Amino acid sequence: LWQSTVPGEVDDKSRWNENLLKAIASSYADFLVHARSYYIKSEPFEDLKTLETSAQCYYSVFPNWSKGPMQDRPVPEGPWLKLAQDVYRKLASHNEIVLATIESTQSTPSIAASVQVPLGSGAQYTVKWHPLKNPESPSSQVYFWATRLGFDDTPLKPILERIGMKITCAPLRIKNHFLTVECDLPETSPSSVYDYYTKFNGQVSPNGIFPCAIAATTFHSIADFKTFSQYLLLPCQFTENEEFPKPPFGHPLLLTADGQLRNFDERNKVISSQYLQLFPQSFEKFLNPELLDLKYSDNYFLSPGDSGSYETVQGILSKTLSHTLQNTHVHNSGEHITKSMLIELWACLSCDKTFFSHLGNILKCWALLPSTTNQLFSSTNLLLPILPPSSDPTRFTVPAVPDFSAVYKVLCHLGMPFLATDIVVHQNVVQDCCPQLSDYKRVLTNLYHLHQQSDLSLKIT
Repeated sequence: LWQSTVPGEVDDKSRWNENLLKAIASSYADFLVHARSYYIKSEPFEDLKTLETSAQCYYSVFPNWSKGPMQDRPVPEGPWLKLAQDVYRKLASHNEIVLATIESTQSTPSIAASVQVPLGSGAQYTVKWHPLKNPESPSSQVYFWATRLGFDDTPLKPILERIGMKITCAPLRIKNHFLTVECDLPETSPSSVYDYYTKFNGQVSPNGIFPCAIAATTFHSIADFKTFSQYLLLPCQFTENEEFPKPPFGHPLLLTADGQLRNFDERNKVISSQYLQLFPQSFEKFLNPELLDLKYSDNYFLSPGDSGSYETVQGILSKTLSHTLQNTHVHNSGEHITKSMLIELWACLSCDKTFFSHLGNILKCWALLPSTTNQLFSSTNLLLPILPPSSDPTRFTVPAVPDFSAVYKVLCHLGMPFLATDIVVHQNVVQDCCPQLSDYKRVLTNLYHLHQQSDLSLKIT
């Protein structure tokens, strides 16, 4: 290039340089547009690798000033760097069609062609060309593929293409070069994918309506939906949980235990619980079990303080338990509820925070307090099972408390019901409603109701 005769000042030579660089940049930009058909033929490819190699060759002729160990050409500097940037500036100003996506002619349009199909299967691959930006059809906007640090996104790309996202095979460095000329093109990230999905999720289900069976959506499987959700979830700042980039309410990002993809509903939240298998008639009220290991924010699911929380729990129990158990006192030898079911139910009532928070009201409505006499009681019954000596907390805290073993034997002889501790493993959860042997008044009241004012002396020998 000619140099100015007076350094730092504009003269005819420097103007010549400037115009020459602009002309070269404009010509090279036109070359890149027209070179598409020379590098990538329009006919279908039978081999995906061959097509991907052709695309790589095409994008290798784009100006590149990225520094790195894989860079085998000199990095342009000074006026040559400006020339390279002007090429991108020209492409951006005309919104040129230079972004390629690869599609399979064998699959349906919504299915991605990012995974090689075995030769001989009849699969063919074609390239579609797109402009840099597509404001007239935002759902067809092309995204650059960017990996998420620390996330195995190998299976993610075909999932994103199946939900309708168009991902170019152009390398990410080209997107970064456009950014230097103030042309910001979208790339895949949890935020951009979330925004796309919440705007255009109607193409995920057959009729655009939710709930919809996950197998009928373009996710196809729970495993793929889990991968998608895991990608979107981001660590919270002050907790170990993870959140979506924005609140998910009103969007189909909830997969319930009945296999239906649903909108998160802030007024009708579901329960995240490991005990969901107890309630098969209410699977629509629970998070799918295969997603329980995801670190969802607690705010997305039913919590004890939410409005309607107890009504939801009560509705689940009503669909699951025999209505006979709504009596205050029930004789049960397995005909109303099996022992194994009762054990699992009490594990849920004791350990699940949502069910435990309503335990007091549940025990008032349902005869679920099991006794050693094959009877079930609600907490409103006048006669309640007594905690056995081994369950009395005062035996450790109050040294002066006497040994109740003798009293226990007498009460057993009199037919007094004691709590079945092989069913209620965590007896501390019922200490407020079941009498303890150290509570003489309540034990005597129990005897009174058990024998209906009969003469106990005739029964004690």
